[in-house]
Amino acid sequence: MSLLTAKRLFLPLVLLCSGACLVLACAEDEQEEEAHAVAPDCQAILDVCTHDVAGELAEECHELAHGNDAAECGERKDECVDFCSIAMGEGGGSGASH
Repeated sequence: MSLLTAKRLFLPLVLLCSGACLVLACAEDEQEEEAHAVAPDCQAILDVCTHDVAGELAEECHELAHGNDAAECGERKDECVDFCSIAMGEGGGSGASH
């Protein structure tokens, strides 16, 4: 292979490799975002069962929601949201961030 041919192939090869790396990096980012997405029922619990809400059940619900198990959150959503909403209304919490 001549030096001229090698020079002609070098830039396209570098661009091709760079493009492949970008595609792989973007695919990994999307997978990480999907893995960190919070299940809707778990987010509903987190919205009301903050660290500021007093009570053992509030703490249990908060930890449950951080576990991000959609099935478990779905089963206990009503119980947790009702308890924490009432506790907040009675001065049990200000609804501060979790």
